[in-house]
Amino acid sequence: TVRLAEAPSWWDAVANCQTLVERLEAMCSRFRPDSELNRLRRGAQLRPSAELAAVLAAAETARVETAGAFDARRHASIANRPDPAAPDAPYDVDLGGIAKGYAADAVRDLCRSVGCRGACVSFGTSSVSSHGTRAAGDPWRIALRDPAGDRRTALGWLELPAEWSLSVSGFTERGVHIIDPRTAAPASSAVIQAAVATPRGMSAETWSTALVVLGVAGLENLLAHHPNAHAVLVTTEQVIATPGWFRRLPIANP
Repeated sequence: TVRLAEAPSWWDAVANCQTLVERLEAMCSRFRPDSELNRLRRGAQLRPSAELAAVLAAAETARVETAGAFDARRHASIANRPDPAAPDAPYDVDLGGIAKGYAADAVRDLCRSVGCRGACVSFGTSSVSSHGTRAAGDPWRIALRDPAGDRRTALGWLELPAEWSLSVSGFTERGVHIIDPRTAAPASSAVIQAAVATPRGMSAETWSTALVVLGVAGLENLLAHHPNAHAVLVTTEQVIATPGWFRRLPIANP
């Protein structure tokens, strides 16, 4: 979903965005047999394109930063993956936990390049990237879903700064599906939903996943690597947010 503010050629912008997303899907998809990623995995292509190489490099950076709480190599086929202790193990790769952030930023940048004053790009409501402001000049306002409520119940809202990205991970939509790559078991921390905003979509994506794995203690690690990042962590008992960013609604929503 793309919302535009003062777009001089909005129809062309939308068409270009669709073409861009289709190209990135053909690059990173695990589900398309002919995607560049799958060709690389099969050994048919020895050197990835510059774009795919950038995503793979960001995934490796995230693995190091999160101390393995995010690992694209271990997201794909946990049951069949090789022994992680083997030095030359041919790990499988799944970019599903990082490529949406790259794509959302790419669409945002495209909207900016064609003269849109503002753009808010949303991939499945869990990956959001912003450019500029809304038509009235105020920041893009994003509602954060209450994991204890229904789909229309908001926990609160936040204003996404221009040229920033937001990612939300948790168990609300798909149940327990986030795996701790270090143990190959489902994530078991107290965090049931994590929202992270940074200037770069791939960092927001990987850290929102990692915080579900690491729990509240991982927030300190996030801020050590990304001091300007913002985060909202939701457990069954409390909501923890970085200061001055998240506005929580009353418990009983109007």
